[in-house]
Amino acid sequence: MKFEGTFQYMGTHRIVFNVSQITLTDSERGRLRELHFGEAKSAHYEVNSKVVEVYE
Repeated sequence: MKFEGTFQYMGTHRIVFNVSQITLTDSERGRLRELHFGEAKSAHYEVNSKVVEVYE
């Protein structure tokens, strides 16, 4: 897995999104659950589940 970068995007209503751009191969799919999104705090599991869902 290669981290290409992380940046913030502020949408309307001043909602801030943290965006992480990664590159991975099919063989690394199993490692998606190892990603840690510190900004998610207690919603970390939900964010991880969404990442796996979007990848599939």
